[in-house]
Amino acid sequence: MPRSQLLQLMGLPQDSLDHNYANLHANWDVVERHLTFHPEEASISDVSTSTSSLPYSFSPLYIALRNEKTPVPHHVLDLLLRYNDNTNANVRNHNNDNLIIMACRNPQTTSAIMNRLLHQIHPNFAHSKYYWHATPLHVIAKSGKSLEAIREIIRWCPSSLMTQDSHDRRLPLHVACAEGLASIVDLFMEEETKYMERSTSSSSSSRSS
Repeated sequence: MPRSQLLQLMGLPQDSLDHNYANLHANWDVVERHLTFHPEEASISDVSTSTSSLPYSFSPLYIALRNEKTPVPHHVLDLLLRYNDNTNANVRNHNNDNLIIMACRNPQTTSAIMNRLLHQIHPNFAHSKYYWHATPLHVIAKSGKSLEAIREIIRWCPSSLMTQDSHDRRLPLHVACAEGLASIVDLFMEEETKYMERSTSSSSSSRSS
């Protein structure tokens, strides 16, 4: 089945089912104009294949968030969010990635993009876990490009997210250490200290009462 014109403007070839969404060359100015006149195409998904050769469906919003070569501009993301069918908000691929996880996997994701996603979709998506039971903080700590995007997740979520481990019992802090990302390590240690201080204070207050 041929891809929609919107998907082709986003850099996908017309007929091939397999494509690396991270390396698309998108013409975002043209995409913006096209969306203005054809908003219905924001809900027409692409069908791709995984390593297991099983088909998966991905919305234009999902594909835009994955693009590392030509990252989606904020104003185009706003259009995709506005016109996207809400049923696609929690769509997951074969790795159990939803839109928040996908944004965290992209090293080009900015704090502004993360803010838009968490505000317009739902902050609870930041608590989602994917295939290896890792949280968005595990994933973004591995890509490790935007401290401000990490701060945005922490700002929207309770600090307990810092203490959730993955399938191999690693915290987000452990991932940042393994990747050698000193600035993220410092941020996580700072946030964990705040969380422990609040937990201790709350526990002491409960005993006093």
